[in-house]
Amino acid sequence: MYIRNIMTQDWAKNNQRYKLLLPYLLAAIVGFNFFFFTPINLYLGNINEFSSSFINIIQWLLIATFLCILILGLISLVCKKNLKYRYSVFLAAIGILIWLQSNIFVWDYGLLDGRNIDWSVSSWRGWLDLTVWISILTVSIVFYKKIGRIFIISAVLLFIIQLLSVSYETVRNLDKITITQKKQGGNKLKNLANFSPKKNVLHLILDGFQADVFENLINLDGLGKYYRKNFSGFVFYNEALGIFPYTRFAVPAFLTGKVYKNNMVKNDFIVSALKGKSILNAAYKSGYEVDLASEPYFEKLYRSGHHNYSYIIPGNSQENFLIDNVTKLIDLALFRIAPHFLKRYIYNKQNWFLNTYFRGDVRMQHRFFSHSYFIDRLINNMQNSRRAPVYKYIHIMNTHNPMVLNADCSYAGSAIATNRITLTIQSKCTLDLITRLISRMKELNVYDNTLIIMHADHGGWVQPYRFRRQIVTKDGKKIPPWAAALASPLIAIKLPNASGPLRTSSAFASLLDIPDTISDALSLGEKFDGRSILKLKPGQRRSRKFYFYYWQRDAWEAKYTSPIYEFTIDGSLYDTRWKPGRVFYPPRKNK
Repeated sequence: MYIRNIMTQDWAKNNQRYKLLLPYLLAAIVGFNFFFFTPINLYLGNINEFSSSFINIIQWLLIATFLCILILGLISLVCKKNLKYRYSVFLAAIGILIWLQSNIFVWDYGLLDGRNIDWSVSSWRGWLDLTVWISILTVSIVFYKKIGRIFIISAVLLFIIQLLSVSYETVRNLDKITITQKKQGGNKLKNLANFSPKKNVLHLILDGFQADVFENLINLDGLGKYYRKNFSGFVFYNEALGIFPYTRFAVPAFLTGKVYKNNMVKNDFIVSALKGKSILNAAYKSGYEVDLASEPYFEKLYRSGHHNYSYIIPGNSQENFLIDNVTKLIDLALFRIAPHFLKRYIYNKQNWFLNTYFRGDVRMQHRFFSHSYFIDRLINNMQNSRRAPVYKYIHIMNTHNPMVLNADCSYAGSAIATNRITLTIQSKCTLDLITRLISRMKELNVYDNTLIIMHADHGGWVQPYRFRRQIVTKDGKKIPPWAAALASPLIAIKLPNASGPLRTSSAFASLLDIPDTISDALSLGEKFDGRSILKLKPGQRRSRKFYFYYWQRDAWEAKYTSPIYEFTIDGSLYDTRWKPGRVFYPPRKNK
């Protein structure tokens, strides 16, 4: 009887300790689910989007995790004894809901790039989310005695599953996460802004700049004359055809002449292409010092090739990549975890809930302003003291979605709808920025001796005036008319020592011609898979190809892309029928 009493007392003590420690255990589960597991999964799935190292990001996420655990633990301390177990079950329910929302109820909202999301579409998502959240939380509060044990065990099991999953993904991506991003500062920018007084190339990518919008601007009364005068020596190709509708495959195509056809893992193809025979590597081999500047994702890819200086365009005015990356991850995690009806307030037309407060200037959320800030700094630091000839490759996103400007180039307060008017305004403001860059080059006497290739990777999202036809694939699938917009990128070229007002050529150029054109202009002797635009005659009949595919929900994580539809265009992309050709399916779906 004595031994039984002792055992009963020990069990009661252990049970009491268990109940006391339980809230802290479940607070840890919630904290890790929210601030660690979900952000790390997002980081590993989009690793090229971030410029900070994995280790540095983890440190800050752990700080946020332990702060969350501390706060939830302190709440437990002030709870009365009879409420502690109910609070524990409530925390277990939160842990389960976080897992369900971030792994099961993952809805597709398209690209989170500031475009307006119609939250009224598929509102059933919100009602489903709301039903699940209210049901589970209500049950955890009302029936905590009956189902508490089940909830707690479930929360612990899901925690273990996520721990194993994150560990597996970390090991699987070990080769990528061990690459440490070099720090950059003012000296790197000064190197990037330094030209040669004798021989230069400025290869300027204006992401999303649509050809017929440019044509409208240079033909406006008054303003058009100003642009034609300032862009002296340039030839604008108003019949230029793109290669792909999106940047990812357009970049290797216009740098190497190689077209992606779903026959290799996407990133392997891009890295392989940029490491191999590219116009940047050809220039480097010929004695040019190659400078690179772009946002984090593409900067990492561009660094695959030969270069001297590489610069990441920061998303804030302080160049604090770490804080920017951590707050961006937490915002994305919050967006993923939140029920449908709350997501709009977290996204807030890209004025993200947390990240906004750490950028210094709310406008820096949008790439028009962060990339304009970069160009302004480039102009202010510009010099002409490099001894070797210089090839500058600069990729900016000013004309890319979202649209964020009023007619006077001031901030509209948030992202606004993309249409012909807003795209034209943002394109005009971008041209004003480039005009300032050109003016500074003229002041330093480096404009005349510079080969300037100014082009987009694809067009914008507004249907060209001249295009009114239906695009149909070989199997009868109808491609939306806005594909013609994405197929019409700006291409404008100024040869060294060219002069006179900007003029227009109707030659049937293609983005695939860019490396051959530069090789021809610089006499590099390299041949790619296109033709030199400089040797094309206006109106000369020519067959060109465009490869269309749809953006897919898992575009960044998937190894391959959705089916790629090939079209042949024998003449103007606006006036000639697009002839359907082959379809390049991902592996196992090839036909």
